Formats: sequence, C-alpha cells, structure tokens
Amino acid sequence: MNDELEAKTRAVIIGVSNYAPAFSRLPAVESDVREMKRILESDPSDFQTSEISVLTEQKASRAQIIETLQDVLSQAEPHQSTFIYLAGHGTIGSDAEFYYVPFDADPRNIRETCIPLRQIKQFFDDSPRNVYFSG
Repeated sequence: MNDELEAKTRAVIIGVSNYAPAFSRLPAVESDVREMKRILESDPSDFQTSEISVLTEQKASRAQIIETLQDVLSQAEPHQSTFIYLAGHGTIGSDAEFYYVPFDADPRNIRETCIPLRQIKQFFDDSPRNVYFSG
C-alpha cells in the first residue's frame, strides 16, 4: 500500500463523571474512558497514542468538545477512519431536541450550554471520511 494512501486512524474519547449538583454523578464514566483508551492503544497499528484525544471533566467543556470534534472530523481524509466515544449525561431540551451534557452545562439553559446531537451528527455528515460513533 502506498504510504500516502495508508489508512490513518484518529479517536476522540469524551467523558464526564462529576457534574454540577443539578446533574447526578456518573462514577463509571471515568473508568469507561480509561478502558476505552487502553483498548484503542492496545494495538498501535490501529491507533497511535498521539492520535487519541481524551476530554474528561473540566476539559470536556461545551466549547472544547465542539472545537475538538470540528477539528478532528473536518480534517479527516477520505481514507481515514475516525472513532468518537461519548460518555456522560444526555438530556432533552424544552425544544424537544436531544443534547449531550458537557461538564459546564447549566440545567436552566440546556439550549445554550449543552450540545445538540443534531449538531454532532452534522459534524459527521460534513466530514469526508469513514467515521464511527459510539455514545
């Protein structure tokens, strides 16, 4: 296989265990994120550590999640596979939309502080790649 055409892989692992008091704590998320990273790193021919982005707790803010997903998915090449893993709370806003709840979410303002799943889907749809989503 030509080196230029050799498939590359990237991964983004996002997880929040410790939310503000308005959202219940999810203690298993922390270990889920560690285990997912370990699994992906277990075969360096698939995922190199440098190609795995991990956002947890404070680093899993709304702005950082959106920026990371946009960057990784928009820069994906057509022959590249990208793996995205989201762990944490989801919620339904007053607009009947589904949202991922980032670390810095405000339950009184879901629409402005959470991430609509349709927006995440749009990042996938706009990417020129093979993308796998788990959440």
